[in-house]
Amino acid sequence: MATMGDIVGRARVILADPNSVRWSDQVLLGYVNEGLAIARTVRPDLFRGQHATVQTPLLSSATFPLGMVYESHLVDYTAGRAHYIDAEHGEESRAAVLVRLFKAGLLGL
Repeated sequence: MATMGDIVGRARVILADPNSVRWSDQVLLGYVNEGLAIARTVRPDLFRGQHATVQTPLLSSATFPLGMVYESHLVDYTAGRAHYIDAEHGEESRAAVLVRLFKAGLLGL
């Protein structure tokens, strides 16, 4: 199973930032946790059996809490969120595409 750090690493590939020059691990991990919070709101059924009532941010070493099929969706969200924050040179459209892929993946579209 993937770790939260694996999700961050895969997002770095999309972001073309393998050496953490533009985005720190901490920032990208925050976006992964943010995406999980959105997923919990949109699809609470994905979190059945996880009894935490208050979602605490997961560390980089933590196991990714959703099935493997949702890993790529959180990678898309993480990269898209980073692009939104750091949008320059017309990258807003790329960020929008990545976030739409995340939402479509959650909803099974």
